[in-house]
Amino acid sequence: MKYFKFLFNVLISGALISSCNDLETDLSDQLSENVTTENPEGGGGDGGSGGGSGATVASAYNTLLSGTAGHNNYFSVQEVSSDEMAIPAKGGDWFDGGIWIDMHRHEWTTTSGPLNNTYNTQYAGI
Repeated sequence: MKYFKFLFNVLISGALISSCNDLETDLSDQLSENVTTENPEGGGGDGGSGGGSGATVASAYNTLLSGTAGHNNYFSVQEVSSDEMAIPAKGGDWFDGGIWIDMHRHEWTTTSGPLNNTYNTQYAGI
């Protein structure tokens, strides 16, 4: 049994030592030479090969970010369908046609408003 443990430790040690042999990595925290203040996306400044507009990327992320926190959207769907939050049905404006009760009971359908809003918001960002 001692021989088996010794052999196992030698094999594991050999595998760990041999796995750390390429320590040269490309640094990605430095700017490339073709990035200037006039052309922050790079690409040489010809207008056609810049690699994408920063405003386009920012608008997509803003859509995904701002669309997750609203009522009747991703956050509400995630919270109400779990045990973290429940919306009580008090009066006419709290009931909302029973959509939140269905969401909490996991009885939603493909026509549920919160699910459609979540999908549409996320897909608009994509």
